[in-house]
Amino acid sequence: MSSIYHGEDRVPVPPADAERFTTVCSYCIVGCGYKVYKWPLGKEGGPLPHQNALRADYRTQQPEQAGTWISPAMHTVVTERNGRRFNIVVLPDKDCVVNKGNHSIRGGTHGDVLYAPDRPTADRLTHPLLYRGHSRLPTTWDDAIELGARVIKATLDRSGPDAVAMKCFDHGGGGGGFENNWAVGSFFFTGIGTKMASIHNRPAYNSEVFASGDAGIAPLPSAYLDAELADTIVLIGANSYETQSIYFLEHMLPNLGGGTLALKQHVLPGEPHARGKMIIVDPRRTSTVAVAEAHAGKDNVLHLQINNGTDIALLNALSRLIHEQGWHDQDFISRRTNNFSVFQQANLAQSLDEAVRLTGISKVRMMQAAEWIAKPKTSAARRRTLFLYEKGLIWGLKNYENVAAVNDLALLTGSLGKPGTGCGRLGGHQEGYSRPPYPGQRPPINVDEVAVKGGASKVFWVAGCNPVGGTLNAQAFRASLAQRTALVNQALDATSSGTLDDKVAAVMSALDKGGLFLIVQDIYPTETAQYAHLVLPAAQWGEMNLTSI
Repeated sequence: MSSIYHGEDRVPVPPADAERFTTVCSYCIVGCGYKVYKWPLGKEGGPLPHQNALRADYRTQQPEQAGTWISPAMHTVVTERNGRRFNIVVLPDKDCVVNKGNHSIRGGTHGDVLYAPDRPTADRLTHPLLYRGHSRLPTTWDDAIELGARVIKATLDRSGPDAVAMKCFDHGGGGGGFENNWAVGSFFFTGIGTKMASIHNRPAYNSEVFASGDAGIAPLPSAYLDAELADTIVLIGANSYETQSIYFLEHMLPNLGGGTLALKQHVLPGEPHARGKMIIVDPRRTSTVAVAEAHAGKDNVLHLQINNGTDIALLNALSRLIHEQGWHDQDFISRRTNNFSVFQQANLAQSLDEAVRLTGISKVRMMQAAEWIAKPKTSAARRRTLFLYEKGLIWGLKNYENVAAVNDLALLTGSLGKPGTGCGRLGGHQEGYSRPPYPGQRPPINVDEVAVKGGASKVFWVAGCNPVGGTLNAQAFRASLAQRTALVNQALDATSSGTLDDKVAAVMSALDKGGLFLIVQDIYPTETAQYAHLVLPAAQWGEMNLTSI
């Protein structure tokens, strides 16, 4: 997302009778609450509290941070289908327990993302486009749906459900919330029944954390409250200040600074409490490290700046140190786990000297981390440790083993199912996941390799993602897409003045020769859409009623 320069020196204030909506941010997984105000262009509220919808007193300067300030990026003017124009202001919700009126640098720009014909968002898709003569020209919804439906149905009849492949968003928020996610799954899994399915950021319909599921751990097993109650927060491969900003600022940092001590004493009486500590495992000194140290002091933040690709060695070494010190939770292990003897023989047998050599982390710092993670507070009170990880751990060459190693550390210390604990990913987009189950088996089919490059599928529907610019081995993917879609281009060129029946027949003939019919559905013209035969506009955040989290 590029920045938009705002030269305005004022923004309108919503009047007291402005229409109001409650919504959720369209960006990351945190799910911050926002209030939207809508009112006719040309009308404004006044500076007195009773004259504006925000009940704010604008006769004096708003206080820094705590004030009700509308930035230019929070405001826009939209035009409805009937031509009427309305002001829109999108403000963080002070009543929301997630963000408490705060916003990330992304969430504070929702005015910039809404469609307006006289703003940079004017280039969004507004009509279906059909390939015609080396270009993609507007067509009607009826014609677009008819062509797409007939090609898909003919492909199903001739070649079966796996001849139709899909690559779609797998999240809520800007991607569409529960309703759109359910519709996608119902269409492709129940209606078509294809196993050639993949998710926006990976070439197959697979979990990024299969190891968690195999260990009986949900991928998102903690609440924001746990970050406020934890004795220690462990971030692994996660730059949370930038990527889950509000979770970090409103729920982690207050704990590190001692701001949640009263909450800890109220929720967890009968055990000693102190301000929380943070361990950050990352090869880089990120902004998360810098901000945490600035807020809580270097004595309260431990940055384990490991060598790339050595997460498993570090995590197993920490497990060994904890076990050797007797800090593991034997009661939890006995009651809630199995195969502990195998874990002892394998993971806990790792040489600490080898771990030091591989990771670049000294044994002294490893021991300090082990203490912060698992050394009991008293003989009757164990430490409460929250393990949170993301792409730095997930997107390694050893995805399964990486995630399994941190799961094992959490199981060893009993850091699951209790307040202030947990072990899971931080997440990217909002989940909003509610689909029928994937009809294939595990491991799922690699759609890039089998369906597109391998030619197993004849129709490819891409929605809410841009694989041409972001999939694995994108150069080879583009080459296959260009070669296969060109055959359908030729068929459509040859029937440019023909009937719909002529077009469908020509397309099917091209598919029989190895062609690929590409449908792209998105908000803006993407790089992938440059290869498409049918481009369908999608509704974006703020344009339809959704249930998002």
